[in-house]
Amino acid sequence: MKIVALDPNLNSFGHHVHFNTHLVQLFDQPGIDFTYFDVDCLIASAYQQHSSNVQFIQLQSDHFGAESAQPINVEIFANCQKDIERYKALWQSISALDPDIVICASEGNYRSNIFGSIPSSLSDRVFVVAHPVWSLINQIDDRGEMSSILRTKIAGFLVLEPYLVDKFLLRNIKAFWFPHRSFRPEEIIAGITAPSASSHLRIGTIGVINERRNHDFILDTLNELEGINFTYFLSGQLMDSVRRTVELAVSRFVENDYKKIVTDFSYLSEEKFQEALSGIDLAILAYDTQRNFQASGAVYSFIAANVPVLAPDTDIFRYYANLYPNHIFLYEELNATSLREAITRFFGRRSEIHEALSVARHQALGLNNLATHQLYIRTLLHSICAERAGKASPQLMQAAREMLSSGNLPCAEALLLAASDLERDKASPLAALVALRGQVGDYHGASNVRTLHLKQDIDACKGATIRLTDPKVGEVFVWPPFDNSAEFEDFWSRFVWHFAPLADYISQVHIFYTKDRIGNNKLSSLLCKPAHSARSWFSGKLLKHPASTFNDIPKGDTLMSVVWRYKNAQERARPFPECSSSAKLYSKPIWRVDEERERFATSHFLKAGSESIELADFRKQSHESFVRLAQNFRRNHVAVFGTGPSLSEAFKHDFADVDTIAANSMVKNIALLDHLKPKAITCADPIFHAGASVYAEEFRVHLRYALNRYKCSLIVPERDRHIYQHYFKDDGIDLISVPLQKVSQPNFDMCNDFYVASTGNILTLFLLQIAFTFADRVDIYGCDGRPLNENNYFWKHDKTAQLNERMDDIQRAHPGFFRISYDDYYEEHCGTLDSFLKGAEELGKIAVSKTFSHIPALVERALPAEDEAGIGGASLSSLSALQYSNDLLLHREAFIARMNSDEGLREAVEQASDRQSPLSEHLRAVLRWVQTAR
Repeated sequence: MKIVALDPNLNSFGHHVHFNTHLVQLFDQPGIDFTYFDVDCLIASAYQQHSSNVQFIQLQSDHFGAESAQPINVEIFANCQKDIERYKALWQSISALDPDIVICASEGNYRSNIFGSIPSSLSDRVFVVAHPVWSLINQIDDRGEMSSILRTKIAGFLVLEPYLVDKFLLRNIKAFWFPHRSFRPEEIIAGITAPSASSHLRIGTIGVINERRNHDFILDTLNELEGINFTYFLSGQLMDSVRRTVELAVSRFVENDYKKIVTDFSYLSEEKFQEALSGIDLAILAYDTQRNFQASGAVYSFIAANVPVLAPDTDIFRYYANLYPNHIFLYEELNATSLREAITRFFGRRSEIHEALSVARHQALGLNNLATHQLYIRTLLHSICAERAGKASPQLMQAAREMLSSGNLPCAEALLLAASDLERDKASPLAALVALRGQVGDYHGASNVRTLHLKQDIDACKGATIRLTDPKVGEVFVWPPFDNSAEFEDFWSRFVWHFAPLADYISQVHIFYTKDRIGNNKLSSLLCKPAHSARSWFSGKLLKHPASTFNDIPKGDTLMSVVWRYKNAQERARPFPECSSSAKLYSKPIWRVDEERERFATSHFLKAGSESIELADFRKQSHESFVRLAQNFRRNHVAVFGTGPSLSEAFKHDFADVDTIAANSMVKNIALLDHLKPKAITCADPIFHAGASVYAEEFRVHLRYALNRYKCSLIVPERDRHIYQHYFKDDGIDLISVPLQKVSQPNFDMCNDFYVASTGNILTLFLLQIAFTFADRVDIYGCDGRPLNENNYFWKHDKTAQLNERMDDIQRAHPGFFRISYDDYYEEHCGTLDSFLKGAEELGKIAVSKTFSHIPALVERALPAEDEAGIGGASLSSLSALQYSNDLLLHREAFIARMNSDEGLREAVEQASDRQSPLSEHLRAVLRWVQTAR
């Protein structure tokens, strides 16, 4: 196996060199032809102490496209990072070596230039060691361009800890664990024993692995620390803007006899970096929640130097504290008092902590050794190469068994997880992982998303396999012929997305062209970038024919045909050329997906999949999951939400005693969802949610994050089940797919009769039918509707709950969908909503509109403030207090008994029910309960 490695953002800072030296050490092993592209001989010089079979290539100007060959220094290299054309040339230089795998040790900026310039010939070979991942994660979340680049240009990420692997998997980017440290026997050196007790504490941090706000916080906190004799070491080369902030904080530091500060902002060589670390008794980190992914580089550097670390009590540091219990100690996040108390506790226990640290290091050496990690990484990369070539490989499972026999549990788990990523049949490696966890427990405190619900994952693998009603493998015919590559690229992007879940059942896809041969290497910029694995499943299956050969192609194994364009009604009805072989196509399903003329083109794509699938097992599984979900809704009071402008008003309400169901693109608004804590999320739109547009792709990224964050169920139409199951195949989510029936009456008893009445809006389709199944009172937020004279779109949206920057894209991707009468749609929705709410009230259920709305049915059910507080009269006040609490809904019998014994209350109910007000509707429901009870 031939591997080429480089650090495309290499700086001369000590921890960069330190990490790259470790990377070279890991790949310096028999069976690997390893080449490292170096700058200023930085890595070669640092690695010369070890015997090496590694070939170091000094980067020169001709590697970046220049005619002359002159060595590149660090400063020139930094400028090259800003120039995409230079990086195109560098990738060509790397490609000329014909490597099996390219490893990038990436950290820093200009990733769009660096990764965006990767040629297609290398896109399935480039793996990035993300060290650290914080800025990369931020770029993925903030910039759609970066997300697309990483999904199409990078084969996968090698990430330093399983915890961080999830951050990529949640964004649909393949990632594997990369061990952060390997010890050679000669590295078991002096300096790891407990220091003698001293009245002086050496506290410090390294500038290049902390940022300005953290230096500022630490210095201000230490300035107020009393009773401990300490010196604070602050060193490292800083950017000018950071340095100015830090120097200002240093100037405020008050030195005296028992506290001092030592600063050194000069260049940190590898030797200086190690020297600075060795001079510290205790390291302090102060990352806030937004930036704490940056911690990985700092944590590993301090652990390697055997320095205890005080860190904020956040998810990621709790993970590290479990993983390294004698290294990481926690204090309340960015709380100066808590930090000072933690330093005081450490000062009192420092000898004990260093002693435990020494013992832990000795115990870890047997597991965390070079040979073990070399075996792990060699096995992983060989298996990746085998998977790319389409060959199943038992190497990962065998290597996992070897790791288990040697007691190396972290590597065993990582190999089993990698096997589940690379193998389509995930049940076997996941079952082995469940057995491992059963034997040893959660040995390193990991909160990995793939291992939280392993048993459920395995059950999903075994019990939710996509199967066709007719399992015969067959062919798909696409018609009419394509005139140019742009037409084909647009169609093929949609086809790959919608049919990837069925790829195993498609033997060939026949497409036809008119004049020139058409390419298939590009994807439409308006459409999402299907995973490379999905595209590869159609590799070798796509057959292109001249249009004139249509009649010559045998059509005996046809599964279906797809008509992507037609000019008129006649062509729509009879799309194929009249010839002897076309009769076979007319006898099979024909799906018309012309996005220009078919409003429901994407729905037809989705139905082409769902109507081919055996749904009985899915329906049974979903019904059982839905009943379990119903048991989790305990308050008999549910809130549902639209995405109208009034949605933000929900922040003013307390949902502590209300169950909530979120919907659609409000998954983008994490601050609101944190306030609501949804128990279920639902989405149902074919183009906005399950479709192939870049809008839908971005929505699904937000959806994946929300599902993982709140561990809630996802409810979708049965029509779209295969799309979400394929997309979330590695996430272990609770996916509930609901059958849609064309009936006029809503279904408010879905636990007993599992379906919904099909409508054209998420509020009536899912939210109300589900909510009224779970509860008798439903509060409605954010369903504003629109004034009748604003008929240029469905309605306005809350900006925090809509992907506004993608709206133009989705309208261009699905033009036919938006050629409708918005007035007709709005009138139909208003009528359906009114009918559904009246139907609920006839059953004694209550709907309350909690925010502003133009929709008549919600205006009638808006609850004025005075009604919430109670209206005149003692009896009515008592009634109102009960009416708008869960007591009334949960204890009807007790309330009815009270009415029968309290004439004043009964009279007030009867009088108020005769009025024309929103409250009166609810009081009439109360009287119906009384009559029913009699």
